[in-house]
Amino acid sequence: MRRVLDLFREQGTVDEMGLGTVRDALSNVLFPGITSIQTRLRYVLFIPWIYQRLEERGIPADRITDEARQGEIALIEPLANSADNEGVFGRFSGASLQRLPSSVYWGLLRRLGMFQHRGSQSWYHSRFASLYRSTGGVERPDDPGVDHQAASNWHPRLVELRPTEFPSEISFALTRDEADFIQSRIMESCSGTLLAWLVSRSRDTPAQNFWEDSDALAAGDKVAKTVELARRFSLHVEGMPLLYNLLLAERLAKFVKEPKEEVSVDTYRAFWSEWAGREASENVYDLKPLLSVVGGLAPRQREFIEGWTARLAVVGVREAVDDPQLRRLIVAREHTLKKARARIANTKRLLVWQGNSGTGRMDFNWFRVRRMLIDLRQGFAS
Repeated sequence: MRRVLDLFREQGTVDEMGLGTVRDALSNVLFPGITSIQTRLRYVLFIPWIYQRLEERGIPADRITDEARQGEIALIEPLANSADNEGVFGRFSGASLQRLPSSVYWGLLRRLGMFQHRGSQSWYHSRFASLYRSTGGVERPDDPGVDHQAASNWHPRLVELRPTEFPSEISFALTRDEADFIQSRIMESCSGTLLAWLVSRSRDTPAQNFWEDSDALAAGDKVAKTVELARRFSLHVEGMPLLYNLLLAERLAKFVKEPKEEVSVDTYRAFWSEWAGREASENVYDLKPLLSVVGGLAPRQREFIEGWTARLAVVGVREAVDDPQLRRLIVAREHTLKKARARIANTKRLLVWQGNSGTGRMDFNWFRVRRMLIDLRQGFAS
């Protein structure tokens, strides 16, 4: 529950206007394999090391799920007791941890070629007994009597990197060899992306926004264009949840005589004014370049974005806050997404609204990438 609440506090996590698929598509172009619930970079080593040890022990397939879970639970105490314990899975829940790091990082492990099959974690578990289980082992194919040398399930360098004290004495601090290995995997598997470009650079502290980061701004033309697409889209749609929250504040004022500042009409008018000044300084938004990168949008999603863009251009960004047509667009969008749960129509849900619902600039998982880049660069400095 604590981790869920933390996620909702992260900027851009709550998708009130149904733009999450666009955000995620852009994020995958910029930072493939990175998700909002990943935390620290060294987990991409911890998970393979756990499974490699289980393979070496020859654990039967019917025990692999429980044994792997115990291996991941064993990470909690040493990481939580280390000097740097930010981002520990299970730090508060302990052995009752439900979402294990392996399920969160599995897609990234496949992307980086650390797990050397295309299958899911459940696929791997179900075939554990028949897959190659130790260095130099053999796998028996369907044809009885024929053995063949099988490829490792995990990248061969992972065994060399595994510390002898793992998992009893661990931390999130990467060694230089580990940092070099992870950097090479990202540069090879994510070539041509902003992620690959950034891991090749040496800047110690990335900027708070990737479109302001000096290394990101020095990327080649193709990457730079994607960075600009993401920056411009995130600014353009930032006003949507601001207007939505203003509508909620106006309606709440009918029920609450003296609302708190975070749910007051004046607060959201001020937020709108600040955003409108930034948006008005840009060229009129053009959706076509975005579509060429992320592909087609759902019809209603595209209609919503196009309706927003067109109306802002007609009435002006600063004046649009009071435009009836734009307000109806936001109300209709919430109703489409939430039906009876829409706060604008559901008084019970409105009265428990705490403000700032879905507000904030989309960062496309940069807050996670930034932490991982810091981990990587600290590893090179070790």
